[in-house]
Amino acid sequence: MRGTMDSAFPSVAMLCEHVFTGERPILLVIHQRFWWQLLCGADDHTGRPHRAHVHHAAQRALGLEFEGIPLGFEASRASATSAWVVTPSAEGDVSDSDAAAFVAALQARRGKHA
Repeated sequence: MRGTMDSAFPSVAMLCEHVFTGERPILLVIHQRFWWQLLCGADDHTGRPHRAHVHHAAQRALGLEFEGIPLGFEASRASATSAWVVTPSAEGDVSDSDAAAFVAALQARRGKHA
């Protein structure tokens, strides 16, 4: 990722446990309205997603220009050395109820750590 991220871009990234721990590379990046998803692309997740600032998390997605992924699109690659391919996201954009649930979960987490 070169330069700075536009303020219209979400600054929060949700990472699967495999990406968060560095066990697996980022193979799927989804641009949603309120956050990014940075995932390993597998479906064997057992833990909760982890939150990180997208700038720091994106450093693991070498060669990917986040500015080139419009809202509602995703970038994927077959392996850590493959080229990124940007396509419309199968997940689409986040619903308002999903966004409200995300904000409530963040507020609850902050309350526990206050």
